[in-house]
Amino acid sequence: MTPRLDEPWRLPGLEISVAVAPLNAVWLWPLVVAAPPDVAAHVRAGGLQLADIRLTDNGLFAKAAKAIAWAPSLAAIVATRVAAVHLLQAEPGYDVSHSEPHWRDRIFVSVPDRHDEVGALRLAEGIIHEALHLHLTELDAITPLVSDQTGMLPSPWRPEPRSFGGVLHGAFVFVGLKAYFDAVTAPSDSSLHHHLERRRAEIAEELGEIDVGALAAGLTDPGADLVRRMFETRDAAATAEP
Repeated sequence: MTPRLDEPWRLPGLEISVAVAPLNAVWLWPLVVAAPPDVAAHVRAGGLQLADIRLTDNGLFAKAAKAIAWAPSLAAIVATRVAAVHLLQAEPGYDVSHSEPHWRDRIFVSVPDRHDEVGALRLAEGIIHEALHLHLTELDAITPLVSDQTGMLPSPWRPEPRSFGGVLHGAFVFVGLKAYFDAVTAPSDSSLHHHLERRRAEIAEELGEIDVGALAAGLTDPGADLVRRMFETRDAAATAEP
C-alpha cells in the first residue's frame, strides 16, 4: 500500500491499524516512568541528564496526548512503538529528545518550560520525533534500507557529515513532523499559530537542504523508494502552498 501524501509515517509492510489509536487525554502519562539504573547510566554517559518525574505536572502530558491524537494514524504509531517515556533535563526555551535502536520501545524527552498549548505541542513534537525513529528502525530490521554503511553526506541537522542511515532517519522524522504540523490549525492571532508557522518554515528549509539523489544512492531499492515517496510528500505540500 502506497502511503498517503499527507501521512508519510505510513510505511509499506508495517501498517498499524488506526483502531489502536488512543484518542483521549489519559493514555500518555502512565508511560512516563523512571529509567532503570542501567539505562540511566548509559544515557548519563552520553551527556544527557535525567529529570525527576515526581517534579513533573501530568497536565501537560494530557494536553500533549490530545495534540498527538489530532492525527489518529500517527497516534497509533506512538501508542504501538512507545512503552516507556523517560524525562530529560533541558535549558529553558530548549527541548531535548533521544532514542536508540537497541531500545525498541523507550524514548527520552524533556518537558517544556511553558505549559500552554505551545508547550504541549513542543512536548508532542519530541514524543512523535522519537516514536518515528523507532518506527523506521522496525522497518529497517525487516527490510534493510541502507546499502552504503560507511559513506557520509551533509546533514541539515548536524554541522558535520552524517551517515546515510542518519540522514534517512532525520528526513523521515521531519517529513512526518511537517505533515503533522500542516494538519494542525490554530487561530491566526494565537501564539500556537505563530509557533506552527515557525516550525513549518524551519523544517521546510532543512528538508530543502537534503540532496535527495545523493541520499538515495547510498540506500537499498526499498530505502530509495521510501525517500522518493517522502520527498513527493514534501514537493506536493510546497506546490500546494499559496
